[in-house]
Amino acid sequence: MRLAFLFLFCCVGVPAAHGVVLRRPFANNVGVNYGFDHNGSTAGCEDYACGTVCYDGHTGTDFPLPMGTPVLAAADGVVTHIYYACPSVGGLGNTCGNGCGNQVNIDHLDGTRSWFCHFQQDGVVVAEGQAVTCGQLVGYSGSSGSSTGPHLHLGFSVGGVRTDPFAGACSQDTSYWISQGTYPRPIPSDECQYACAVEGECTPWQTQTQDCCDCGTQTRTCSTDCLWGQWSPCAGPDPDGGQTACDTGEGSHCAEGRLRCREGCEACVRLLEPLPELCNLLDEDCDGVADNGFPQEMGDPVPPWSGRLTEQGGAQAVRPGQAFSAWAVFENTGTETWPVGAVRLELTPETAILVVPWISETWADSGVAAVLETDVAPGDRVLLQFGFQAPVTGTDPLVADLRLVADSSGPLRCPHPQVEVRVEVSTILDAPDAGPSLTAAPDGCSCRSGGTRSSDDPGWSFPLLLCAAFLMQARRKLRR
Repeated sequence: MRLAFLFLFCCVGVPAAHGVVLRRPFANNVGVNYGFDHNGSTAGCEDYACGTVCYDGHTGTDFPLPMGTPVLAAADGVVTHIYYACPSVGGLGNTCGNGCGNQVNIDHLDGTRSWFCHFQQDGVVVAEGQAVTCGQLVGYSGSSGSSTGPHLHLGFSVGGVRTDPFAGACSQDTSYWISQGTYPRPIPSDECQYACAVEGECTPWQTQTQDCCDCGTQTRTCSTDCLWGQWSPCAGPDPDGGQTACDTGEGSHCAEGRLRCREGCEACVRLLEPLPELCNLLDEDCDGVADNGFPQEMGDPVPPWSGRLTEQGGAQAVRPGQAFSAWAVFENTGTETWPVGAVRLELTPETAILVVPWISETWADSGVAAVLETDVAPGDRVLLQFGFQAPVTGTDPLVADLRLVADSSGPLRCPHPQVEVRVEVSTILDAPDAGPSLTAAPDGCSCRSGGTRSSDDPGWSFPLLLCAAFLMQARRKLRR
């Protein structure tokens, strides 16, 4: 694996002196407090500049980082060893982790190695065998192992030999840092070096930020290939902390909103969500229309004008030119009595044009199939009967939708004030007798048949029974 790393490293054009150069392994603007001792076994210490910013026998570089500081990979590489079981705080001479405490070792592409000591307990966030890139989080600093206080120990080796990454009179001529900083408390550069940095469109880990619409921003980050990544989604704080009231433009309770920042743009966001529509004159689903879509469940308040289809019947197939009838029973589910002549059954605009050739002479008007001929109190039901005349030519079916309409409120909106009539036309049916003629009923039924009718007309007997029931009820009321 190491040979493969070396091959890749050679292919991307690293400097001749040495390959990997290091960045400061944290973001804090903190310099060295104890450096590498270059005087070997001699008493005292000698740092890379032949000074004494070190201590006797120290073979690394210490940075005084506060507990829990994020520690970053100093260069690209592969994690070869981790340890994370030591307590976060050790002490001088503590042997946990061989004195290094909780630690991370990283082998770099040119055969060099860096390692970090004294992490917090469970403060290592990478795994052995994991590839890391320069600047990637590897853990959090602490004071584990042989440590007298929170700090980060950086070790570095070349060809297995521990080496001071700083260049100086008492060290090697070439620095292993991108920029090692100024003696005596040098602060190395926090930028990574990449082979593509000169020719690429950006520097790895460089970020750009731009405004979005009228609130919020978005960012993008340069990849290790020196190419810009995708812009992040726009985001930002809500204007005035999200307390500015506004009108959403929606109906009912959805109208009240607060000004928010959504995808970088100010938007009025409703406080309450739409609800399923009820039959109650309110606009629960916030589409701007109350009681639309024929809501079946009654709400509070109950609409003054509302009706429900409870039964319907009539012919299902007829011959061309045949007269026939249909009927529907509606319940008054509102709070107002339906007055005589003030409620009618009309064709809906959507089907009116198609039904014109089928309209019978019994209709009160070209679009009015039946008109109420008795008062209908709340909770009572009424039978409406109406006729059709199939066209003499053609076999297209009848498709008619009829709806209750009140003079005072217009079309009833709920819970089910509509009846659908579907009749097929067939030339293979037996020839019918003369169809019934329809006349207004003077005795309590809203409509009534008159004249002769075919004894085998399947759609006629049940309406007559219903009318008889209405007559019996009317007679009982008269006797009281």
